Amino acid sequence: MASKPESKSAQKRPAPEGHERFNLATMSGVFPGTRTPLYQRVQVEQQGERFWLQVLWYENPLRIVAYRLTPAADTPDREPLFTVPVDAATALPQLLQTALHNEGLTLRSCGSCARWQRMTGVTPDQLPLGRCRWRPGHTEEGIAEEARIPLLISSQSPLAPPCRHWQLAPSTQSVGAASTAGRATTADPVAPLRRAAEDAEIRQPFGQRLRRRLGRWLARQRNSGQQTPPSPTHWQAELVERSGVGAGTEPCLVCHGRIANLGALTVATEEDDKQTFSIWRCRSCYALYLNNWVDRWERLDNLETEESYYRLAPQEASELLTLIHTYEGGEHPNRRHERTAARASFLAFLDNRTPLSHQIRQGR
Repeated sequence: MASKPESKSAQKRPAPEGHERFNLATMSGVFPGTRTPLYQRVQVEQQGERFWLQVLWYENPLRIVAYRLTPAADTPDREPLFTVPVDAATALPQLLQTALHNEGLTLRSCGSCARWQRMTGVTPDQLPLGRCRWRPGHTEEGIAEEARIPLLISSQSPLAPPCRHWQLAPSTQSVGAASTAGRATTADPVAPLRRAAEDAEIRQPFGQRLRRRLGRWLARQRNSGQQTPPSPTHWQAELVERSGVGAGTEPCLVCHGRIANLGALTVATEEDDKQTFSIWRCRSCYALYLNNWVDRWERLDNLETEESYYRLAPQEASELLTLIHTYEGGEHPNRRHERTAARASFLAFLDNRTPLSHQIRQGR
């Protein structure tokens, strides 16, 4: 994948009013108590108005504190909306929903969606683990087992942000409980995805890798350059984080976790700029995102890049990954002019979708 612009983690957000950016007591820019190591942003709705809250998880005693975020500055209010004591992290989703209900707010997250089904096991944050059951053209009841997508993709935290297919569950269901579509299913805990750098340590000997690469090259020559689409499940067997051990990740848009790349496809825009579509997955809340990045810096003097993130349902991520892996070496820009049809498919998918994040940058 083409090199990405500077990470959002390197950008300084404006500090809330009344806070200094530098702490003379600790000689650092980090303030004890201003943000906990574990935090989550959740979307809520009140009488048709939607906005975001920042939920902080405190220890000793264990409790959650919620602040309303100011949209313009993306900073929390000075006074918390509410504080709720918590006995265990697994109880957090239900207590959060109850506290929001008392404030007249509706929680918009995976756990409050009718398509989310509770499973055994927990997320890395010790929240109840669940599976997204949304499929286009299907009801939640009776989804065939063969129609299911890998657990690594379908698993979602109950506090993961909503996708466009979110549908409020019946009022009798609490966040983290079993979906009305069926009883809680049994599943092994979701193991971390393999990482590309770790796979390098267990790869086949050089001679075997060379023969495989030569065989693929000969196959392409026999097909006169025409690409043969792999089977729909081809990418599932080789699914890895394309981020190495630590580098190459980005901050999650809603929680303290890091998102890692699962696949990318570089195409050419009408102006011959490089446009990269990539799928990302959070290691903590398992939220899935589509990143649309346009690199105009080679053409424009102001070195402009444009980047947008969109929330994906697991089924949508699965379909887009299938499209991405149809093109061998699709992240490399050299053959981007051959992927016009793929670009049209992505643009059609994004039509009328609102991004979670959109930035235009100039310069490095």
